[in-house]
Amino acid sequence: MEKRNIKRNSNKRGGCRRFLRIIEFGFYASAFICALVFSALALLFFIYSKDLPSLNSLDFYSPSSGNTPDSKWSQATQILARDGSVIGEFYEEDRVILEIEKTPDVMKKAIIAVEDERFDKNHPTAWIRRCGIDPIGIIRASIKNFITRRTVQGGSTITQQLAKNLFLTRERTLKRKIQEIILAYKIEANYTRDEILERYLNKVFFGNHAYGVASAASRYYGIDLRKSGSTLTLGQAAMLAGLAKAPTAYAPHKYPDRAKARQKIVLQRMVDCGYISESDIDSAIEVFRKDFDPKKVNVPENDSATFELKVTQAGYFLEYVRQELLKIYTDDQIKRGGLIVHTTLDPRMQTLAEAAVSRGLLELTKEVKANRVSLAKGPLESALLCINHKTGEILAMVGGSSWGENNQFNRAVQAKRQVGSAFKPLVYYTALSETATLATVIRDEPITIDGWTPHNYDARYHGPVLPRTAIAHSYNVSAVQMLLIAGIQNVINTIGKDFGIDNSKMQPYPSLALGAFEVSLLEMTSAYSAWANGGIRYTPYPIEFVEDRIGTSKTPFISSNNEISKPEVYYLMTSILQSVVRNGTAASSVGRVIGNIPAAGKTGTTDDYADAWFIGYTPTVTCGVWVGFDERRTMGRGMTGGRAAGRIWANFIKSVFKDTKPGSFPNPSLKNISSVSICALSGLRPSPDCIDIITELFLPGTAPTDICSIHSDPSRLQEFLYGASAASDTEVSLWPDQVNIGAQQKPLSAERQALMELIDAEAGPSPVRRDSPSIPIQHNAF
Repeated sequence: MEKRNIKRNSNKRGGCRRFLRIIEFGFYASAFICALVFSALALLFFIYSKDLPSLNSLDFYSPSSGNTPDSKWSQATQILARDGSVIGEFYEEDRVILEIEKTPDVMKKAIIAVEDERFDKNHPTAWIRRCGIDPIGIIRASIKNFITRRTVQGGSTITQQLAKNLFLTRERTLKRKIQEIILAYKIEANYTRDEILERYLNKVFFGNHAYGVASAASRYYGIDLRKSGSTLTLGQAAMLAGLAKAPTAYAPHKYPDRAKARQKIVLQRMVDCGYISESDIDSAIEVFRKDFDPKKVNVPENDSATFELKVTQAGYFLEYVRQELLKIYTDDQIKRGGLIVHTTLDPRMQTLAEAAVSRGLLELTKEVKANRVSLAKGPLESALLCINHKTGEILAMVGGSSWGENNQFNRAVQAKRQVGSAFKPLVYYTALSETATLATVIRDEPITIDGWTPHNYDARYHGPVLPRTAIAHSYNVSAVQMLLIAGIQNVINTIGKDFGIDNSKMQPYPSLALGAFEVSLLEMTSAYSAWANGGIRYTPYPIEFVEDRIGTSKTPFISSNNEISKPEVYYLMTSILQSVVRNGTAASSVGRVIGNIPAAGKTGTTDDYADAWFIGYTPTVTCGVWVGFDERRTMGRGMTGGRAAGRIWANFIKSVFKDTKPGSFPNPSLKNISSVSICALSGLRPSPDCIDIITELFLPGTAPTDICSIHSDPSRLQEFLYGASAASDTEVSLWPDQVNIGAQQKPLSAERQALMELIDAEAGPSPVRRDSPSIPIQHNAF
């Protein structure tokens, strides 16, 4: 009995020893396995840490230069009008960095509640979240994903998402996940929670080309969170926070039902976190429903584009600004660098310009249709450019009928078209700068120059006329005569030197007087601005200066200026161009519309009514308008510079000065310009026999001194009116030795034929025969 008890006790002790040995073995085995696991993890940590990127990219700005963008924090370049308002942006990623202090508190709570509730240190279980990782979140997401057999929930924290979005690819591999965890650990060790949240909210993609909460608020709600006092409602914040998971699937302007369901989930999560109450959910949704308008969401025209231009106003102007920026900055700096570009654009004047062009084209299109002109090849187009001639600032620019993806050709800058009679003032200026005066008599009579015969629009010749009358009524023959007085090569040289017009392709043909060459609206408007500004022409420019994204440097864009050769002649030009508006070719279309607003300008129409121009100026602004088709073809009879372009110009100028004083042109007497009475027929000092006496302006020492005597002698009057050889039908060849053209080469016969087809004035074919008899040209009058 005793032996059995001893044996039983012995067996018990043996069982305990075996159990203890098993426990001991298990302990050592577990320790060994743990050591292996930790060694493996340490090895993986070491291996995968070697090629991890630096955390420097978590800073918003490049360490080397504020002008050199960090590609990971690509920011939109903002274009500001002269009043500081944003008129557009250039971007690869539409992002504007928003400081955490300016981020609405409700937005921060919404994103934390739906993406990483333990990110908030005040959360009851915040202690579980360590080193940027949430183990419970990972386990919960893994279980749900396993049950559903698909990825329905993520376990990544905000820190992990920031690491993934900023440094890693989207591939789903063990290596990438380990690197994500390592980076999250490093980020949490080096940055505060506010710094991490700030970077996350500026990096996350919200769909609709919006990167960062500031851009998202602007695109979806039209709210600029950078402005003091700007904020988001609870419903707006919840909607944006819901987009972070799947921005395309929950886009409120495309899939409103999905977006509302997601919004409600976010609001419920905010309730669970204690940020809001249950009663807040319904009120937030109701307020959002009333305020949100899907039609007002700023949607990019090309949703698949990798580079965008966001246009708030003045699309053609913005593209012109981009082209000017490319002269100094790289394309990457423009679309990623977050530059702040301060431009010269006046938003009010731009709005008025766009309205004037839109209204004008609507009316003119009806008239073109009435002329039975087809619009199948494209719509009627127009361009308008307005500059401050005292500085060169471009105040308004319209480059076409409507800015869009398929209509970005800027006709104010890029289009080169024949200018017609709007070129004539440049010819007169050159002549007045040489030997001519406003008393120089021009013979508006038939003339043939080496086979080419110019004609007047009204199918008549007007005999001896003075420059003011000739230019006011846009006589073609008179313009050719003045070209010969000035010298063709002199005119070509002058428009290049004094007015900045590209004259490299100009040919020394007499048809130059009628605008038979191509020029841009920008060049013509700039040329007229010299007369508007007292003989000093400033090169038009669109940019005042550019700031880098951190405001540490400014790059000014300085306009150059040039004083014309004969600055005092501008008084004469302004005076005679005022006559065009008061009682000349623009009297009905411009003069009557603008009323008492002081204005000077000139109409221009090309052959067959293909191009209509009006270039003019007031005491404060110079403005040019062009109308026509992109493919050069007729707009129909009667579509002259005054009727088409002048109408738009007048409506624009009238609206500009509706509530603003237009100022007044300088008094010519202040520059020793004298007013002298002369005979309206001979240009000489009047005698008692003169029937029509006028007062004309003269530069010092140029006023006529001889007394008119033609009215006292009928035969002399007859000779003056009709010429001594009026009966002769011999053609006068002025090519090349009798015309100062600076070249000895005759034009080709084909060129001469083409020139003969050009019949300008206020444009349009003339019934006058091209084989009209010619008479000698008289360069000088009595």
